[in-house]
Amino acid sequence: MKNIKVEKIVLYLAIVPQTIISLIFYFNYSRKVKIKNERINLLTDSISYINGVNGYYSGLLKIKMKLSNITLDDNSIKVYDITADTNKSNPVKISSILGKNNHSLILRYIQIGCDECSSLTVKKLKTLRKLHPDLAIYAFVDFTNYDSYLQWRKVGEIDFPVFYVKKQNFPFDKDCNEYSYVFLVNKDGVASDFFVPNSGHPDMLDYFFDNIYKKGI
Repeated sequence: MKNIKVEKIVLYLAIVPQTIISLIFYFNYSRKVKIKNERINLLTDSISYINGVNGYYSGLLKIKMKLSNITLDDNSIKVYDITADTNKSNPVKISSILGKNNHSLILRYIQIGCDECSSLTVKKLKTLRKLHPDLAIYAFVDFTNYDSYLQWRKVGEIDFPVFYVKKQNFPFDKDCNEYSYVFLVNKDGVASDFFVPNSGHPDMLDYFFDNIYKKGI
């Protein structure tokens, strides 16, 4: 009977250390696997982000190359001044707006576009205007509901002139029909430097506005 107890104790002493060692190896292995998976997930997220940024940059370049040097003319664009809360009744010539300045910065606001992107753009436009009060900034909106426009202007505290241009009446709308965009136009109505704001990349919007004034405005 005593021998059996001794054997049990010996067996127990033999099994317990092995179990402990096995558990240590298991937990170390699990920790290494967890760290490896976290690194893989981080790398995957980084690759996805880089691909997204590259796609965004590529899209910006294509838009800029395709739409630059198009001329905005009075015959093809009907413009209505709605800055003073007036009804869209008497059209004005776009040349009478843009021809007064060597360059003008235009926000084409698309109502169905990204609200966060547009809000960020308006905020930065207002900041830019405070820094450079001599820079002519105009918004051309496509609101179909006048009350919605008034709400947009109130919430955004819009302090620059606003004009109504029917959707698809701008020559660039067909290529930017789901998002707002900004661009530069000279006194002859020739457009350039198109940029599509993205709230996911606010640094690019800062870079655009920081450098647009340096183009001899």
